[in-house]
Amino acid sequence: MTPDSEPGKNAAVKLPPNAKIDMIPDLPNTAIAEQPEPSKCAEGFSIVGIGASAGGLEAIEAFFEAMPVDSGIAFVVVQHLSPDYKSLMVELLSRKTAIPVQRAEDGMRVEANNIYLIPPKKTLTVFHQRLLLEDKKPRESNSLPVDIFLRSLADDQGERAVAVILSGTGSDGTRGVRAVKESGGLVMIQDEDSAKFDGMPRAAASTGLADFILPPHKMPSQLLACLRHPYAARQDRQREALAEETGMTRLFSLLRAKTKVDFTYYKPSTIVRRVERRIAVTQSDDLDAYVRYAGQTPAEVSALYRELLIGVTNFFRDPTVWALLREQILPKLFTDSNKSEMRFWVAGCSTGEEAYTLAIICREVLEATGLARDIKIFATDIDRDAITKAGIGLYPESITADLTPTLLTKYFHRRGDDYQVTRSLREMVVFAQHNLVKDPPFPRIDMVSCRNLLIYLQTNLQRRALEMFAFSLRSGGILLQGTSETVGEMDTYFQAIDRKACIFQSLGKAQVRSSPADLQLLAPREHTRAPATPSFSRGSRSAARGHERLLERLLDSLSELYVPLAVIVDENLEMLHTLGNPSGVFRVPAGRVVYDISKMVERELAIPLATGIQKVLRSGEELIYSNVRLHEGDTARKMRLRMRPLTGSKNDEDLVVVFFEDIQEHRSDEGDMPDEYDLDAETLQRLQDLEQDLQFTRENLQATIEELETSNEELQATNEELISSNEELQSTNEELQSTNEELYTVNSEYQSKIIELTEARNDVENLLSSSQIGTLILDEDMQIRHYSPQTAEVFNLVESDIGRPLQHLSHSLCDLDAVEMARKSQQQECTIEREARNKDGRWYLVRAMPYHIGNQMVAGVVITLVEITKQKLALEALQSKEHDLKESQRIAHVGSWRLDVATNEVSWTEELYKMYGFDPSLPVPPYTEHMKLFTPESWERLSTALAHTSQTGIPYTLELETVKKDGTNGWMWVQGEAEVDTAGKAVGIWGAAQDITERKQTEEMLTKLLRAVEQSVSTIVITDMDGNIEYANPQFEKTTGYSVEEALGQNPRMLKSDHTKPQEYQELWEMILSGKEWRGEFHNQRKDGSTYWEYATISPIRDTTGKITHFLAVKEDITARIDYEKQFKRNQAQQRRQRELLDAAEKAAHMGSWSWDLKADSMTWSNNLYRLLQRDPKQGVPNFFDDGTLFTAESLEQLQQALADARENGASHQFKLSVLRSDGTTRPYMASVKTQVDDAGTDSHLYGSLQEIQP
Repeated sequence: MTPDSEPGKNAAVKLPPNAKIDMIPDLPNTAIAEQPEPSKCAEGFSIVGIGASAGGLEAIEAFFEAMPVDSGIAFVVVQHLSPDYKSLMVELLSRKTAIPVQRAEDGMRVEANNIYLIPPKKTLTVFHQRLLLEDKKPRESNSLPVDIFLRSLADDQGERAVAVILSGTGSDGTRGVRAVKESGGLVMIQDEDSAKFDGMPRAAASTGLADFILPPHKMPSQLLACLRHPYAARQDRQREALAEETGMTRLFSLLRAKTKVDFTYYKPSTIVRRVERRIAVTQSDDLDAYVRYAGQTPAEVSALYRELLIGVTNFFRDPTVWALLREQILPKLFTDSNKSEMRFWVAGCSTGEEAYTLAIICREVLEATGLARDIKIFATDIDRDAITKAGIGLYPESITADLTPTLLTKYFHRRGDDYQVTRSLREMVVFAQHNLVKDPPFPRIDMVSCRNLLIYLQTNLQRRALEMFAFSLRSGGILLQGTSETVGEMDTYFQAIDRKACIFQSLGKAQVRSSPADLQLLAPREHTRAPATPSFSRGSRSAARGHERLLERLLDSLSELYVPLAVIVDENLEMLHTLGNPSGVFRVPAGRVVYDISKMVERELAIPLATGIQKVLRSGEELIYSNVRLHEGDTARKMRLRMRPLTGSKNDEDLVVVFFEDIQEHRSDEGDMPDEYDLDAETLQRLQDLEQDLQFTRENLQATIEELETSNEELQATNEELISSNEELQSTNEELQSTNEELYTVNSEYQSKIIELTEARNDVENLLSSSQIGTLILDEDMQIRHYSPQTAEVFNLVESDIGRPLQHLSHSLCDLDAVEMARKSQQQECTIEREARNKDGRWYLVRAMPYHIGNQMVAGVVITLVEITKQKLALEALQSKEHDLKESQRIAHVGSWRLDVATNEVSWTEELYKMYGFDPSLPVPPYTEHMKLFTPESWERLSTALAHTSQTGIPYTLELETVKKDGTNGWMWVQGEAEVDTAGKAVGIWGAAQDITERKQTEEMLTKLLRAVEQSVSTIVITDMDGNIEYANPQFEKTTGYSVEEALGQNPRMLKSDHTKPQEYQELWEMILSGKEWRGEFHNQRKDGSTYWEYATISPIRDTTGKITHFLAVKEDITARIDYEKQFKRNQAQQRRQRELLDAAEKAAHMGSWSWDLKADSMTWSNNLYRLLQRDPKQGVPNFFDDGTLFTAESLEQLQQALADARENGASHQFKLSVLRSDGTTRPYMASVKTQVDDAGTDSHLYGSLQEIQP
């Protein structure tokens, strides 16, 4: 009570002496203390509270293994620890992360880049960035340390608080998650698939407040991304600027379109803060980017909607307020009222905790006072999901911290890991979705509870809500608000009972004002045409709002004096607005809140209203019903219903206004022609009969219900006994479960330590027993302590020799004093090495090293034996191979070299001296002089390749033109690779070089010959043994009119005309099949039908065994050149010599050639190329680009790159390829590629050759 309350007026009702109400549980101090302001010193970094229980060790280790050392974040780990065992978490976690790990101490200041662990038998909180420890009370064996810490973290750090829930059983952490979320912090939960025990993650996730649900190893990257986002550290002035951005308007529009809720008049500081959090979570660049993302992602709009409607509550929140209600307010409220039904309204009920708390306290007060009242509680919220959860009434195990065991047993049933409210308690509460400032209020309410809701609304909406409450409350009704809220300028409607607890009493019913269009929190129904324009501006509308307030006050005053009760409805009979006093005409039906006027009015008015409104909507004319009877107890009241259409613009929907007038007060105008609405006697009689039948049916149904209730009460009593027994067992099980969790944590730590020691021992044992290194450990007196099996063979040791002095034992090593070597190592504290040979010829590397313990104190000697016989033999073999390599390079004309990147020193092998024409006895020329050994173009390519290889480590292969010492030019194939150090940095380049001058000259000659064939004016055709054309040069198309593609695979008989006799063809085949060459003339026919004469020379082509494989036809069009026959013969002889020369040259050079007609996109091979690549010409020409059987993958890529470069740039290329032979082996070839350009300057052909590099 307040000091100025009237004496006796609000005095508490005195309870009976034996009455006891077990209501408010004892809570930790942090739960009932006033919330402190977020710590100012916390602005520099965030504090992450990590909650874990059973199975949490692996999750914690995975989390910190992925967390950078310099994250700039502080971490506090809270676990369920056994009070009877020493925790090893500091040691275990320190091995998984370089972040400093320490056990929390009372008063310790939290610093960034540190990990703090809760000690056993303590509860941990944080206040002003300092850790506070309290002893865990003995009765708190089932306490919730994660919840306790996270709630204090939310109070202390505000927006910088981060909650992480990892593996564990139970629901500890659920309330802490709610607190962190309410303060604007970040919530991360381990996904159930990766959690060894999913109780805690599942309970935390069920709140719907998680920002991220991830495996532990993925949490750090997401956490850092959010905390380092620019919007995560914005100042208030920056938020005010953001509030004025047009992007907020578009965001409100998206929310309203998706959820039908308009957040325009939500308090800016709150809404902007939560929008900024979503910007950081989604990693959007700014508000505009976030709006675009939300517009494309409906799920994000839903997430933001849930963020803005966070309903953070719990049972008996603010215990002192509920104690005041229990002891004073409710007893007086029940006593002062003589009504059998007491009506309560909990506005903004969220998930129902406060509504059920009110139901519990009402039941407890009624039981204590002995009063009988029917309690009806209307619980409403704008969030449909929250209402659905509230209706189910299922809550996590964490509510045990808010309820005493007595209340928990009395009003809840255990369902798995959760608690559900009893049916009797559930039936006291009616849950409904309701917009506080838009939807009609509930009438005749005895108490309204609206706590911590109005603080999120702007002043205009706060006034609107308070007007609703003033209208709903009966005179003397109670208004309960949050501890930070007040009635403000509405104090004319309310008087304070207790200002500190924010409890007020209604002074009388107020009338609900019509809400302006810009005061809508819920989006308009379908009949609303013009939604409000969202804005945060406060000064621009002050004058307009003052004018609206003036008009509202005038309208209220006029309606009280002149206007009868009037209601505006739409075509669906939904009420949109009311004027006047609705008492006696309207009622609120039980169940879901409806707006249908036919269901809101008294039953006798329902039919005339429904029929009349429909007539008015159809006719568009006014309709009046008179003599409509409305019974009130024993008296009857006559009313006149006047229904008139409300006219508007063409696009406005049809509306009707209904006036309710008492008939005795109505004075009809002369032109008023009311319709009588009366029932005839027969209809009245029929209604009475139906009512009697209905009454009889109701009585029978009531009797049946009473019988069922009796049976149900008996079953209920039995069920309660079973529930009581089950709850006792459940309580025992919970205690065992808590102990089991603590033991599991201790066992996990010890198990980890045992595994570590076992692994270390196994490592040592395996190192000593399975490695090829013999080990002999001596103590400080040179006595044997331990030896490995490899040592036993050399020193002739047996198990009984342990403890004997080394000097008493013999060994098989020649010329080695092991005792003296060991003593010298011990005295000088150094490592001594010797190589010694065994009597059977094996070599060993013997090392003697001091045996250190503690602070480098020498306590003996360790002797190791490493057999190096293979290394000795390998060294000899290496020296032999080095000699062989030099000889091989000399024979193959291959030299090698090395360049030191740091000093530019160059070394050559003897063969390289010869390639350059230098005397091997002279020093290698300086690197700066090497440019003289190459042509300028080649030196530029080489120096560029050297620089690139030294920087990137990528090897190179080049063909370079050299300038020898005597001034002559040559060609050299060179390949270089980088020599890197342990850090991957190039310290040198070594490579090989081969003189390819002869090959380059051969390739040039072959290129000329191939070009001669392709550019010949004679038609050249190559067929297989059956006469099918496999090759035709470009002249073929010019002569015959058939393209090369058309000719390939065809028989030359397609050119046959009737002028050539069949016996001439028979003679031709007989001659060429016999291996002879045929010469003659053909009178052939072109593609267009015209004939022509040509002179043909057809000869067989043989393979290396002399077998005929193909036929070569060289033909010349002689139609216009018969007079020049002699010249033709000379040309024919020349072509024959060229062909023979080409074939001979290719064979002699071990090379083959190919050509690619770019226009015709056809490729041909020379016979030698088929032979070299071991491919059957009958199978066609393989495709260089996609045939993986010709070359190795690296060579195929190199060839394709050269071909592409030649086509694009016209460049020539020479390079080395590795060819895959049919027998599976590879052989090196030198390839060349060159481009031919036609008269138009366009690339027409690509020519190439492959020359086998002889070993």
